[in-house]
Amino acid sequence: MRGLHQGLRALTRVRTRELALLGVLLILPILALAQWPQAARWVAAWGALVGLLTWTLYALDKRQAGIGGRRISERTLHGCELAGGWPAAFLAQRHFRHKSAKGRYRLVFWGIVLLHQAIAAAALRGFPSPG
Repeated sequence: MRGLHQGLRALTRVRTRELALLGVLLILPILALAQWPQAARWVAAWGALVGLLTWTLYALDKRQAGIGGRRISERTLHGCELAGGWPAAFLAQRHFRHKSAKGRYRLVFWGIVLLHQAIAAAALRGFPSPG
């Protein structure tokens, strides 16, 4: 229960407009997923799992950066984002103030977000066909 409470407190540190932006970015993927109601539960579970992993890796990397320890590779962080953890990464970047100033990192991150948006838009146009 303590972890859930800390997670909810963490969201209060993210600005309202950033949460609104995340909400807008989630519209296309949610609408696309609605075409596959049987898969929605599995995708939601996957998203929660990879989101938790992504959040945790950002937290660990921020901690390691602060103490000069071994860091989580950017490739690993981007891999988690690509696997569906980009919403958690979006929130973690803002909450931990981590990886949000590195231009190259942000460029790759936003490329991953745009890729997810393009896939969702293609799904809404009927490719691939849900049935």
